[in-house]
Amino acid sequence: MNAVTMPTTWPAALSAYSDHLRARGLALSTVRLYRRELQTLAGRCPDSGPWDLDGRDLCRWLTEHAPATQRSYRKAAAGFYGWAVREGMTGQDPTRNVPRFPELPPRPRPVREADYAAALALAPTSRDRLLVRLAGDLGLRCAEVAAVHVDDLHDEVDGWWLTVQGKGAKVRALPLSDELADELRAAGRRCGGWVFPNRTGGHLTSPHVGRVISRLLPPGYTAHKLRHRFATRAYGLERDVCAVQDLLGHSRPATTAVYVQTTTSSMRTTLEALERAR
Repeated sequence: MNAVTMPTTWPAALSAYSDHLRARGLALSTVRLYRRELQTLAGRCPDSGPWDLDGRDLCRWLTEHAPATQRSYRKAAAGFYGWAVREGMTGQDPTRNVPRFPELPPRPRPVREADYAAALALAPTSRDRLLVRLAGDLGLRCAEVAAVHVDDLHDEVDGWWLTVQGKGAKVRALPLSDELADELRAAGRRCGGWVFPNRTGGHLTSPHVGRVISRLLPPGYTAHKLRHRFATRAYGLERDVCAVQDLLGHSRPATTAVYVQTTTSSMRTTLEALERAR
């Protein structure tokens, strides 16, 4: 990029960086997240351009946020400035002078069973209830829920299956009960194929699905915590982390472990079972 087209303002730089991330194949939701986080830095330094900041500016910005947010914001800034250095937009990466924050092991926070039952009961429409069920009973992500189509339903010898277009272009199949399959098919037939259509002939967006579900849950809980519920219940049945990994569409069992909440009672039960098996 030459000096004539080099972005010197935050809006221009963030627009160019967003184009770069999309060209790399990152999900639109991820691109928006990074851009939103970097916009908080731009808002913190409104009188400075993106290439005017140094490590001290970034440290002051980061200390205004909670530890978990600090790690996420530092990652966004490191990606942005690393890209800018490679493209010749700036000669220095100010994040090199910003300390790395220690990683804290994430803790699962599944929606409680009473709250899940309440969400189903409070759902004002059958559509909203179905949104909650797909997240809570199948562990689907919001983007996966939004894009369910009747063509994804398959009647096999052993029952109904749902083909899920997952994160990172990964495809997985999940078994369905006849009752849930019938409900999905009926909803799709009414709306031209999409189970959750929008007003323009497509399907609902992931953020919209998240908002609908989260409004039915207690404060502090999001639709994603229903995946934690699903993972915790599924693991509790067979103690098979690999099976839960496949059901959630994860690449690594270590990722799945983050979703599973274990209790002291289940730990004791496992150890007692091992003792009996000697």
